[in-house]
Amino acid sequence: MHQIQTAGNAELWGEPFETARPSPDILQEDADAQAQLGVHTPDDWLRLFEEEQVQFIILDQRTDAELLTVIHSQPGWIVDFEDDQAVIFALRRNKL
Repeated sequence: MHQIQTAGNAELWGEPFETARPSPDILQEDADAQAQLGVHTPDDWLRLFEEEQVQFIILDQRTDAELLTVIHSQPGWIVDFEDDQAVIFALRRNKL
């Protein structure tokens, strides 16, 4: 069963919303899926984001700390939203 926590940001979304924290079983499934994709390091994620033309990334402040640090250091990504639980990155678009 997922533990539900109420997230803030009512001023942004108009009302509080709920987020689910994954169980250990789901975390293991996530690790298994990452292994099948060949994603083991932050550099692997960057390669996958580029190959799949990912334009937005949502990362958990606690569980994705290493990848979060790497994405923050990439000039092609900008922070679109950040709070104490998550960061949303957007791919920087080149202006013509």
